[in-house]
Amino acid sequence: QMSEAQEAASNARQALSACASALADLRVQKAGTAQRLEEIERDRQREDRERTEALAQAERRKDLIAELEEQKKTLDNEIALLIERSKALSETKEEATRKAVEAQNQLQALLDEGDAIDKDLKQHREEARSVQSQVHKLELDLRHDEDRVEFFQERIASEYQVSLASLDAEKVGTDEHDDETRHKLVDDLRQRIQRMGEVNLMAIEEYEALEERNAFLETQSQDLHQAREALMGVIERSDRKIREMFLETFKSISDNFSNFFRRLFNGGQARVYLLDEDDPLESGIEIEARPPGKKPTSISLLSGGESAMTAVALLFSIFKAKPSPFCVLDEVDAPLDDANIGRFLALLSEFTASSQFVVITHNKQTMSKADALYGVTQQERGVSQLVSVRFDGAA
Repeated sequence: QMSEAQEAASNARQALSACASALADLRVQKAGTAQRLEEIERDRQREDRERTEALAQAERRKDLIAELEEQKKTLDNEIALLIERSKALSETKEEATRKAVEAQNQLQALLDEGDAIDKDLKQHREEARSVQSQVHKLELDLRHDEDRVEFFQERIASEYQVSLASLDAEKVGTDEHDDETRHKLVDDLRQRIQRMGEVNLMAIEEYEALEERNAFLETQSQDLHQAREALMGVIERSDRKIREMFLETFKSISDNFSNFFRRLFNGGQARVYLLDEDDPLESGIEIEARPPGKKPTSISLLSGGESAMTAVALLFSIFKAKPSPFCVLDEVDAPLDDANIGRFLALLSEFTASSQFVVITHNKQTMSKADALYGVTQQERGVSQLVSVRFDGAA
């Protein structure tokens, strides 16, 4: 029956260990589920922000379409006005052509009227050709100047983003600087522009990519901080639970130690305490024992028998708080006298109901209290033989 009970107890402990492992797994799954819920909530908030931004952008585009419609109407009106003006110019051209024909007729009539003014007319024609040549030359110069102006307009618009047509002629060139200072400022600005080098057209895309990468890394960093806080919370709860269990077990051992010490010594006082109660998990442990008739002292200052009895009291205190199925005691009773061995065996018999003790001893009094005895003998020199006996069977 004891074997079956011990086997059932072992199975129960294994089941308890499996349940504890399953409970730990469930706690880990719970923490992972809570973290995933937080991530889903962050994704939902981000999608809400993106949706709000998309709606705002749609509203802006709607306003832009309305503005473009207004500009289209304005351009249609200007086109109609230009068409009417072109028609008016065509009518003016026809009237001028008609008048030119009439003038040509009058000129021909005048040429026919008198040869006297032919010489003057030739001279005037030569002057007219000379003037026309000058006009043609001026037109070429004007075209060249217009091309240069157009070139400078495009260059200024490209390099300085300034449209000359939008400038006021009265304000151009008017500032608080004189010519020398202005030219010096222009030269300095040109040198600074040259030192700046070519414009990086990919800077905006690179900046946006870096911004996106930075936002991603910040999100990952926040997730890591949250995971760290969650882990620190789990560690803190575990430390708190371990601290509570340790203090509870330590208090039980301390109370049992005082009780068993008085029983083994027929009086006296003993206690086991922490050197640093504020940090019990890292603190050292001190044992203080005062046998009857002696001052309180540490266990290192006791005699051999007193140290052995104190150690036995502490051992049984631990067994009382946390029983073990087996225990091996090696020559524990060697430094004890007969009276102390009797108290030791009386205390030992109280624990045999819950634990099995294997005692290595040469003391006859201890052997007489055992249920079974195992020994080694040499009937022949150099040949060892194991001898065993159960006292209940022998009786």
